[in-house]
Amino acid sequence: MKPKAKPLHLESGEQVSLFQWAEYENARVLPGAIRTYMFSIPNGAFLKNARQAVQLKREGLRVGASDVFLAIPIFEHRWAGMFIELKKQRQHFRSMREAEKAVSDTQLEFHQDMTAAGYLCSVAYGWEEARKQIVDYLNHGR
Repeated sequence: MKPKAKPLHLESGEQVSLFQWAEYENARVLPGAIRTYMFSIPNGAFLKNARQAVQLKREGLRVGASDVFLAIPIFEHRWAGMFIELKKQRQHFRSMREAEKAVSDTQLEFHQDMTAAGYLCSVAYGWEEARKQIVDYLNHGR
């Protein structure tokens, strides 16, 4: 009997697709590809145990931190960069309410704190929505 395939972690796949796109898309306002200025924030989703969680918190892990950061400031709008909380595509949720609830209180608090500090923060449902948000953000810098 063939073993069952593990279910694909949908959010992870969306993030991989976003970074593949960013590898080849021009940053417009700075030289090079968007990927040069964009990175993920591993925020504890794959912790192995409580001991590791304690250690990462000591090292500065912040619960609720967004998944992706784009380190390109858009000075004319006073944005120091862009944080993106990336969720699976809306079609993979049972309802719009479930999709909205996918954003935790700690993630909303993180966005409030970073917005107050001058960053643009967004929630994207799928990599294509994140791509559009990034392109719109960069077009404000033209």
